[in-house]
Amino acid sequence: MKKIALFPGSFSPFTNGHLHILKKSLEVFDFVYIGIGVNENKDAQNMLKLKERKKIITRKTKNMKNIKISSYEGLTIDFCIKHKIQFMIRGLRDKKDFEFEKYIYNTNKSINKNIETIYFISDEDKSEIRSSS
Repeated sequence: MKKIALFPGSFSPFTNGHLHILKKSLEVFDFVYIGIGVNENKDAQNMLKLKERKKIITRKTKNMKNIKISSYEGLTIDFCIKHKIQFMIRGLRDKKDFEFEKYIYNTNKSINKNIETIYFISDEDKSEIRSSS
């Protein structure tokens, strides 16, 4: 059985840190969806429109195999269920990320216990850039 993962985010912008996490995840998983979450409240704050975000991600990943760039609305866990994705990829930069991710992990587990979240720690030189404050 192929190990399929989702790397979700707003990706506004798609940073070198995101690219680094994606490369790490492709060493572990057979196929990775890059899921651009569409959220009306957050999208108003995003620097880049969805079309531009997709274009940037496509350009930065053009030589990568076993990925698919998709956008979705609603819960990330629902995207996983719909596409039969067993794993979610999340990046951790610092203690603040860990606290937030712990909450999201527990929420997702309460919805579906079969989807596991895997965390990759950003390398120090890529951990300072954030898509939002």
